[in-house]
Amino acid sequence: MKMKQIAPLIAAGILLSNVCALPHFPVSAAALPKAAQQKITTQQNNYSITPFSVKAETTEDTKPGTTALYTETTAIFSTTSAKPTTTVTTVSKKIETTTTGTTSSKKAETTTTAAVTETTAIMSTTEAAKPESDFVFSITENGKGMTLKEYKGSAAEVVIPEKFDGLPVVEIGSMAFFNHENLTKVTIPDSVTVIGSNAFSSCPGLTAVTIPKNVTELGDSAFASCSGLTKITIPESVKAIGSQAFSGCSGLADIVIPETVTQIGGGAFRDTAWLKAQQAKDPLVVVNNILIDASTASGKVVLPGGITEISGMAFANNRALTAVNIYSGVKIIGESAFYNCSGLTQVSLPHGLESIGSQAFGMCSKLTAIAIPDTVKEIGGSAFMACEKLTVVQLPKALTAIGNSTFMSCAALTRVKIPENVKTIDVRAFAGCAALKEIVIPDSVESIGFAAFMMCANLESITIPEQVTSIGPTAFSGCPKLTVHGYAGSAAETYAQQNNLNFAAIGPVRGDVNGDKQVSIEDAQIALMDYTETVAGNKSTLSEQQIQAADINEDSKIDVVDAQLILMYYVQNTVIDQPVSWSELLGKWNAKYIRISWREAEYPTVKKIASREELDAYIEANKDLYSVESNYKELYKEADETYTSEWFKDHQLVVVLVGEGSGGIRHQVSDVSADEIQITRLLEQAMTMDMAAWAIAIELDKSVTISDNVSVTLSRLDWE
Repeated sequence: MKMKQIAPLIAAGILLSNVCALPHFPVSAAALPKAAQQKITTQQNNYSITPFSVKAETTEDTKPGTTALYTETTAIFSTTSAKPTTTVTTVSKKIETTTTGTTSSKKAETTTTAAVTETTAIMSTTEAAKPESDFVFSITENGKGMTLKEYKGSAAEVVIPEKFDGLPVVEIGSMAFFNHENLTKVTIPDSVTVIGSNAFSSCPGLTAVTIPKNVTELGDSAFASCSGLTKITIPESVKAIGSQAFSGCSGLADIVIPETVTQIGGGAFRDTAWLKAQQAKDPLVVVNNILIDASTASGKVVLPGGITEISGMAFANNRALTAVNIYSGVKIIGESAFYNCSGLTQVSLPHGLESIGSQAFGMCSKLTAIAIPDTVKEIGGSAFMACEKLTVVQLPKALTAIGNSTFMSCAALTRVKIPENVKTIDVRAFAGCAALKEIVIPDSVESIGFAAFMMCANLESITIPEQVTSIGPTAFSGCPKLTVHGYAGSAAETYAQQNNLNFAAIGPVRGDVNGDKQVSIEDAQIALMDYTETVAGNKSTLSEQQIQAADINEDSKIDVVDAQLILMYYVQNTVIDQPVSWSELLGKWNAKYIRISWREAEYPTVKKIASREELDAYIEANKDLYSVESNYKELYKEADETYTSEWFKDHQLVVVLVGEGSGGIRHQVSDVSADEIQITRLLEQAMTMDMAAWAIAIELDKSVTISDNVSVTLSRLDWE
């Protein structure tokens, strides 16, 4: 690859990549259940049950290292009389058998290693069988317990065993007892820690159940529609109660909820006698600082202090609600919290609110405006769907995505400013917003989803930055008045051409200073030479369009930073073929390149600096390194203006002395990890009369871990 020599005045750089190593989870072989290891005869109620065994089959063709993979292990015990015969069906799941031995005879030694992720035993019985034999179990993912997946019997009273096949029963799985109408009493062992979603839902005859002392989670609809339940005591071990966990338990009048419960899902106690009694006392039902129900509140509601969360469905379908003031302290508004509150016209959201759940304000047809505080980091899908009179919305600065159908069918929405941190506009986000006329997509956005602005019939203008590389199908279907404004050669232009939309170029391609529709070293050279002219007191020779293309970091000036960014963009996208967008490039950590004096030293050296005090001490101790006075002043000025004590609260510096000579050497910090910093030399070293070396100050986020023994690897691009 030929690399043209760039002028030796570029004195700044950018860290182009941060490698986040994907975690590797070593897979260890789980202990195979006893039934899968050896033949065991079990005496149980005069039944002789002979579990299956697993062994390695070998032939004279068996070779050392042979691996056999099985896919599922199931034992089915069918009994028909007091002393039934046993029918065993076996299939294996994720059992890895390694066979070793010689091939000289028909007998081979075998070594079996088995990793079993699921073992199911179904014991179906008739007349003499007991109800507890009708269970379906599976091994948990960690191989240390059993999940009761299904109860196949029809007994009125059921005792769930504490163990199966030597392993504790730790979970009642999803829908394990679903719709068992004859079930009146169930005994759950203390080994159980999780009761899954719908585990006992639609068991209207269930009148007695004790939740064990070790249960930490009650899943969604765990006991929904158990109308025969009259009393429930939730143990202190429980931290979370799922949505609609006890909804429809009409006879449930006595509920004990400990202070340990910190999460209560939407509608957890709806349509229970207990909730009706609480509503009679106060329409705002609060449990452990969570507003769990306000479905009977009316008019203007002011929430009392101390509330930290509005649970899902708390106000849902409350058509008598007209306004609500939510004071500071509330962090979460749950899913469908205000869904279909058709009389709601005004909402006051507090500073400090962090998340708004999906469909939280969906179908609030009279809501006209809402200001979302900047502390909100997440807004769920369909949060404002079909708020047909909503005209203005203020979105928070911290928002990174506009989710699925967030503002779909907000027909009166006339304007919305998309925050600078948003990266994704998801599917149908603004579909059917017929009153929207103009949208400006910020530079942070990278993708626009399927049907995102579909059927915005009056949308006339949308400005799409070149950082947007993905625009979904039908994103702008049904927008007959639309003109797409974007950069020439960008994804926006391509999309407009492919979908017969009007396109208006808004300026040059960023980085393309010479106007040849590509970013190259020549563009960096032009930007650099213009900078040297202006430093010398001469007027810039660039046109307004060229200045717009060259001002990469948009600080209203052309300098060495812009030239270096152009060079880095070229190297990433053309030379080493690791494509990077401008937004990604600008979002990387900086690496400041400072020329230092040449002296005898061991290179490369690394210095970690975690505070302003450490930086001042470092500069003072290394004054002799910066023999060129302007370089020393530049570093100290940078420290005064940028590396303040406040800056060091969230950042750290790593200073690397590269020790490579020549004023023309240019480096790219190409990888930073805990144990290694990789630096690539872009240009050939040249020996000059004014020999100098380079110090690289790498600006890193505080969260990045750098080892005290971090090493530096120097490499170079190939050139002729």
